[in-house]
Order: sequence, then structure tokens, then C-alpha cells
Amino acid sequence: AAFLKERFKRSGDWWLAVGHYHRPSEATDVDRATAAAYRERVRSLHTRYAEKSAGRSEPKALEVADAH
Repeated sequence: AAFLKERFKRSGDWWLAVGHYHRPSEATDVDRATAAAYRERVRSLHTRYAEKSAGRSEPKALEVADAH
């Protein structure tokens, strides 16, 4: 959690922080693509979980709550 908070402070974006969690440096095109793919997988899982726990039948993208 501390790593994600630190990355959020640097970027101001929770989803970028998630990508950095998996691929911190993003120094190469491969790193950036890997981080982006991981970020999208996590976002997809987050959306599905949030919809299921809210009882929604229609997909709705949700923002990650601020962990401050």
C-alpha cells in the first residue's frame, strides 16, 4: 500500500500508480506496454468486482478511492 501511495503522490493518478507497481521503471517500450497491460487488467477486475458488489447489471467504470 505504501508503494502505491508514493506512486500516486508522484503521478496524481491511481491507475498510473498501479502500472508502476508492476513495472516501476517503465524505461523501455516493453516496460511501458507491460505496465499498461497490467493496469488495464487491474482496472477491468476492479470494475467487475465493484459492479458485482453493487448489484449492477450494466457496466460502470469506477475510480479508485483516495487512500489518504
